[in-house]
Amino acid sequence: MSPEPSKEIQPLGFLGEVGLRARLVFRLLGDRRVNLLLKAIPVAGVAYCLVPDLLIGPFDDATVLAGAAMLFTELCPPEVVNEHMRSLRGENPPPSAADPAPNAEEDIIDGEYSELPKDQ
Repeated sequence: MSPEPSKEIQPLGFLGEVGLRARLVFRLLGDRRVNLLLKAIPVAGVAYCLVPDLLIGPFDDATVLAGAAMLFTELCPPEVVNEHMRSLRGENPPPSAADPAPNAEEDIIDGEYSELPKDQ
């Protein structure tokens, strides 16, 4: 079985990258491997935007949301963030110990054994 050809990653541009990061945050919020206290960071950022503005203008809300999303993804386990990011970008995940190789059955050697007496 031949490996799938890797897809050429196309640059998304600024808005595409913002959308990708937003989807990453939503995926991390739904992942059980991410600490519950860390999930409070983006929730607090959204709550701040819903509360009447402490500062005037829309840029403070955008800054708080972007900062909360960035802080949240930086504090999440890197392997979980990388896994979701590869999935969002359509990249093939690297093989892990949990996922057996597709040709793992070819590596199995069947045999018999017998125990020798301890005096030998």
